Amino acid sequence: MWFARQFDGMLASYVLGAVKPTTAFFAAAYNRLCHPAGISSGVGTDSPEVEEAKPYLIPKDQIFFWDDDPENVSSARSFGLRAEVYENLEQFKRVMATGA
Repeated sequence: MWFARQFDGMLASYVLGAVKPTTAFFAAAYNRLCHPAGISSGVGTDSPEVEEAKPYLIPKDQIFFWDDDPENVSSARSFGLRAEVYENLEQFKRVMATGA
């Protein structure tokens, strides 16, 4: 994917062992991308080390989640992430450039 180099990280459900729109998906992604234990060891969401060690490297509100399914976007927002429903490339570019 050409756009992958524009982001700090990208993950898929099969990597995380959880599916959208469950909270487990967003927790696993957050732990894998933003927690020192998750990054260094590949620790999953069930590990007590991930829950106990603080702080996270990136606050939830600094993560931007895109999806074409409003239910997934709603779940991401409930988890505390910034999230938008993907409509088209123009909208994506506008939101990424301006934050609105």
